[in-house]
Amino acid sequence: MALTGYNIYRGEGGDSNVDYSSPAGFSSAAAVSLVALGHKTSTRYVYVVRPVLDGLESPDISCRIEFETDEQGNWAGQRPDAVQWLGVDVAPGLHVVLRWGYKTGLHQVPPESFCLYVSQDNKILPGSPEQTIDYTHDGIYSHTLEMGSAGAYFFAVTARSSAGVESHVSTITGPVALISRSPAKPTVLFSVSFKP
Repeated sequence: MALTGYNIYRGEGGDSNVDYSSPAGFSSAAAVSLVALGHKTSTRYVYVVRPVLDGLESPDISCRIEFETDEQGNWAGQRPDAVQWLGVDVAPGLHVVLRWGYKTGLHQVPPESFCLYVSQDNKILPGSPEQTIDYTHDGIYSHTLEMGSAGAYFFAVTARSSAGVESHVSTITGPVALISRSPAKPTVLFSVSFKP
């Protein structure tokens, strides 16, 4: 079978929104420009390319890219690498300590900051962080959050570029259960002393 070209598909927001029923474009060359397809402002796009062999489209994906546009509809810049790991420890007084590790990838630009997310369910999406912490170095970070009330919480961290583009969400950690006070000290109800 001979390669005829490539069908280009796209979706707004994520992989689940890619419309495979109608291609956004077709290219007979391996290099494709996406500028002519038009993009909305402040939107995340996913593009998928599938090869067409003798007029039949392959179900295989040759390429997948993801990017965000800014307020003018232009590419917002490179997405930072994701946080490598995230750990959460409970501390006294409705506090939690988040620890995470970050390493800037080869040929990548370091992020400007980290976004800390807290939710009462495990569906955390970037956008409205609880707090932001400045990036100062590759390595391990630690930050204490004071929670407003007892309950079960989930936590995540993203890296954010100077243009406001966030990395993919770290592993979501939780549920972490917080109680408003420590259990009461046990009361001794019976005590016996033995003498030799």
